[in-house]
Amino acid sequence: MFRGVIYEDTKKLFNAKIAAVVSSVLFGLIHIEGGYSYIVGTLLSGFLLVYCYEKTKSLYASILLHSLHNFTGVVNDIF
Repeated sequence: MFRGVIYEDTKKLFNAKIAAVVSSVLFGLIHIEGGYSYIVGTLLSGFLLVYCYEKTKSLYASILLHSLHNFTGVVNDIF
């Protein structure tokens, strides 16, 4: 949703840099339940996911990266 819709629509209206900021900030804020440091970390992850999306021109690459990130978090919580 963030790269496929918000980022792309914002990029059409403005430019890629503004779209990256908007989608990453919203991505960070959607994870507000984790507290301030989690929001900041997720915001930075949002920039990484936008970069991945732009370099590969594929949503699947950023989805895979996001899934791997979530998986490592779950594994970390278990062990």
